[in-house]
Amino acid sequence: MGSLAFQFTARVAREDFYLTSGELRAYVKIAKSGNLRTISFCGRCATIIHTGNTDDTGLLSLRLGAYEQKHELAPQFQIGCQSSMDWVEVEGGISAR
Repeated sequence: MGSLAFQFTARVAREDFYLTSGELRAYVKIAKSGNLRTISFCGRCATIIHTGNTDDTGLLSLRLGAYEQKHELAPQFQIGCQSSMDWVEVEGGISAR
């Protein structure tokens, strides 16, 4: 599976996330850091919905590609910019982490 050029996520508390319909499926992968991550996806179309810790602690990272309201959220920071190409431009004023 290839990498995406850009991925937009929002970090939310687990207790603030709920499904209004459908059913999630999940699998566990090893992140580049070596940590285990659970990836939850739509059981019907396989769209990734969120990622999180395998022990059900910490924040969820919602993948915003499938969300209608994603354009209402203002970017706060960029992650993983160290490997970006020189020709990639991202909105100014957003700090890199």
